[in-house]
Amino acid sequence: MSRSTWSKVEEFAVRLPSGESSTTVTANGNQQIEVIVDIKVVDAKGYPVQLTEFDINHLNLIDSNNGDRFVYDWSFRKSAKPNNNPVAPATAGPLSGVQSFSFWVSTVVPEPVSIGASVLMPDESLVTTVKAPFSSHVSCRGTAPISYTVADVNFLYENTSNSKPFADGVTMDQDNYYLTLKNGNPIVSVEWNYGVLNMFALYNEPVRCVQQFAWPLDSAEKQTITYQSATATDSYEIKVNNRAGTVCFTRMSIKDTANPSVEKFEDPVTFRIIDDQGNYGDFTASASDDFNNIKLSDYPKI
Repeated sequence: MSRSTWSKVEEFAVRLPSGESSTTVTANGNQQIEVIVDIKVVDAKGYPVQLTEFDINHLNLIDSNNGDRFVYDWSFRKSAKPNNNPVAPATAGPLSGVQSFSFWVSTVVPEPVSIGASVLMPDESLVTTVKAPFSSHVSCRGTAPISYTVADVNFLYENTSNSKPFADGVTMDQDNYYLTLKNGNPIVSVEWNYGVLNMFALYNEPVRCVQQFAWPLDSAEKQTITYQSATATDSYEIKVNNRAGTVCFTRMSIKDTANPSVEKFEDPVTFRIIDDQGNYGDFTASASDDFNNIKLSDYPKI
C-alpha cells in the first residue's frame, strides 16, 4: 500500500450521525454506535488530497482524555458487525475535499469515554483531535446491559388453525407460541445452541401424533406439515413467523384413530435471543403436559 503525498491536515473532527455531542451504548459488547471522522488533508500547494488505503488504516479512534488507542473495555471496528441496526452511510463534511469515515464503537463497561481521532502523517508524526487546532470529541457512556430471563419475556399461546378432515379421516390442530420481550425491544437474532431444528419433540399414541417445532427468524411465513397415516400422506400448510421481532414455536396435534407410528423423542431446544441493543437471554423450549404444550425455561448459567 502506497502513501499519498499530502503534507498537512487542514480539517479534522469527530461527530455523531445525529449531530448530538453525546450518546449511549449498551455495555454488552454487542451493540454498536456509529462515530464519524471527517478529515481533509492537503499537499504542499494546499490542494486537497485523498487518503490512500495505507492512510485510512492509520486513521483511528482514541480516548480523548489521554490520547491513547482504545484497549480492553472499549473497542471499535471499521465495519459494522452483522445484525447491527442498518444506518445510512457517513455523509461528507461541509468543506470541499473532506472525507468521512464511519467507525463502530462498543464496550463491556458501564462507564463514560471521550472519543477523539488520530491519523498518522506521511512524515510519521501523529495528529490528533485532542487539542488545538483540532479540538474535537464526542462523549459516549456505556449503560448496564440486560440479561433476559423468563420473567422478562412473554410466551404467548395462540390457537392458530384447524384443518378440515383429510380423506383418511386425519385432522390437524396447530397452536403457535410467540416469544417477545416485555420491554418492547424487537428480537433481531436467535442463536440455536442445542436441540433439533425444526422438530424438537415427537410423540405418538394409538389415536394421536404430536409434533413440536422451533422456527428460525428467517424461515418462511408458511410451512408445510406432512403426516403419514396408514393409507395416505397428508400435507397441511401452516403459518409461522408472521409477527416481526418475535420467535415462533408450533405444536401440531394430529388426530388419527389408526395411528400406525410408535416413534417418540424429545430433544429440548436451547437458544439465545438477542435484541436490537445487543442484550441477550438464554432459554430452553421443551414439551410439557404429555407433549400437548410447549414450555419455556431459563437455561442455567454456568
